Amino acid sequence: MTGKTIALALSWTAAAVAAQTATEIMEEVHRRAHADNFRYEGRITTRKANGATDRKSWRCERLGEAGSSKMMLRFLDPADIRGVALLVWNHSQKPSEMWLYTPALARTRRIATAGTAPRARRHRFQLRGF
Repeated sequence: MTGKTIALALSWTAAAVAAQTATEIMEEVHRRAHADNFRYEGRITTRKANGATDRKSWRCERLGEAGSSKMMLRFLDPADIRGVALLVWNHSQKPSEMWLYTPALARTRRIATAGTAPRARRHRFQLRGF
């Protein structure tokens, strides 16, 4: 591609984005938030009091619409948690089911969930140190 072609493509993209109204932008946000499936990767860097940093990254995938879906969270870094995965199987009429896979032990464990709590507090599971 030539410099003129790239500049034209960038200006066309910027013009298309600028042409969106606030309503169109919010409709797109809503459409993406209510998608049947999604996938994203996340990274976090924390800084300790002594100035040292700690970085973690993960990949999250969900199949199916919220409320009746399967979601997997897999840690990518650092090396000591790489491959650890959490699988959550959401049901609309009964409590979610959860499993944790730890590659160091080559073991999958089912995690108990509370069945009577509201959805926001249902999972009584903590990943300490993550």
